[in-house]
Amino acid sequence: MKAAYCLVPLSFMLRSIVPAAPVPAGTGPPHQTGGGDEHKMSVNAFLYRISKLFPVNAVIANVVGFITITETILAKEFGMVTTQNAVSNGQCADVTIIFARGTGEAGNVSVLVGPHFFEAVQDKVAPATVGVQGVEWIAKAPTFLLGGDADGSRNMALEVTRALVACPRTKVVMSGYSQGSQLVHNAARLLPKAVAARVSSVVTFGSPDHLYAVPQISLARQLSICHDSDPLCKGGNLIVPSHFTYVADVGQAADFVASRL
Repeated sequence: MKAAYCLVPLSFMLRSIVPAAPVPAGTGPPHQTGGGDEHKMSVNAFLYRISKLFPVNAVIANVVGFITITETILAKEFGMVTTQNAVSNGQCADVTIIFARGTGEAGNVSVLVGPHFFEAVQDKVAPATVGVQGVEWIAKAPTFLLGGDADGSRNMALEVTRALVACPRTKVVMSGYSQGSQLVHNAARLLPKAVAARVSSVVTFGSPDHLYAVPQISLARQLSICHDSDPLCKGGNLIVPSHFTYVADVGQAADFVASRL
């Protein structure tokens, strides 16, 4: 028997986010944590807010505006930076993460996965430094159905190349969430073989291409994290609450990145 899903109108979803539910006492914004137990508390607080802000099941085309507005609320509430431009600003780090956000997300790295993942990697590899470059692309729903935005895919391949040229000693990590994961697959395919060979690792979250390997990257250097209850990971186009909870997996992702440096 197929599961039944309720498609919730956007107007109803927007009403569900006001007023905001209080964050449990003793938890703080992700960017203020120092690792360890504090980071776990921050992730738990973030997951709690997601459970209050994303109580919907809907096809992806119907929730883009909702995602944008809700993530703006989360960014302000947790004091999170949604744009990262280490490569564009000429900053070289020991590890450089090239990250593609998902459909409808704010900035160029957004809030649902990116910032938590970057912090988890920094905690894991310290005292080594971590730089982040978000991929610029118009995060719209229609390109998801086409296998990922073509311009964004080219931009990601360009950012990987730029990072390795400007910072020859850096270890590049390609990563993306949701449709951003499609950009990872496409960008890897576009890379010259010599450049692809220098990619340290690839990590995707909630990928619509979960069933396929990332082109030109050794299987030993790629990790796709998908929840069993997430339809997008199985070729579907339904957005359910579990698609918004990959922050819970950033520790596993950081461990993988560190193990491939």
